[in-house]
Amino acid sequence: MKNEYKKFLDNFFSTLLDYKHTTNRLNKILILDYQKYTEEGASYNSTSSLLLSDWTGETDNGWALPFHSGISKETLKENYKNEIFNILSREFCLIYSQSYEALEKYFKDCVLYKAECDLEFQEIIKRKFSIEGKIKRDDIKGGENLYKLVKRIGNTTLHNFSKNNNMNIKFGELITILSEVRHSIVHSKSVINKTKIKKNELSF
Repeated sequence: MKNEYKKFLDNFFSTLLDYKHTTNRLNKILILDYQKYTEEGASYNSTSSLLLSDWTGETDNGWALPFHSGISKETLKENYKNEIFNILSREFCLIYSQSYEALEKYFKDCVLYKAECDLEFQEIIKRKFSIEGKIKRDDIKGGENLYKLVKRIGNTTLHNFSKNNNMNIKFGELITILSEVRHSIVHSKSVINKTKIKKNELSF
């Protein structure tokens, strides 16, 4: 039986693989770099300062005059390894966020496709998101309501898989946790309150 949603799934998988491919290379290069500059006999020192310019201030023949913000950073050989791990952690968190956005795009692709050929489903979407007229992608917000629409598409199959799978994962809980983690990365510098991801009470 042909899976009419496969083209959206393939696009989602392709995006994930691209992120995996590039982050593997980034990880390897940066780890090799810190190993090179922290070995015996090597030296390393990197300093950066934040310079600003006042768009409303004086210029030098039209060129903005820079001034020091007072903010500087220095990385020495002794803390270069930690610096690299911090960089990798930050970049991987950002890739996680992009992966979550790709997941929501996949959900929206499926929902919009279903809506094209199912008038009843269209009306459900309009009620959930208070849409008047033609449904546009920007009208469909992410989060719980989007997942509820995906559940409706999946019908009893998705419900049954959530109750019985090899990892004993409830899909609704998983989506909520993934969303909370993404939110913490984007808005809280990857710091998250444990209560945000303690979702055992959630139903499918």
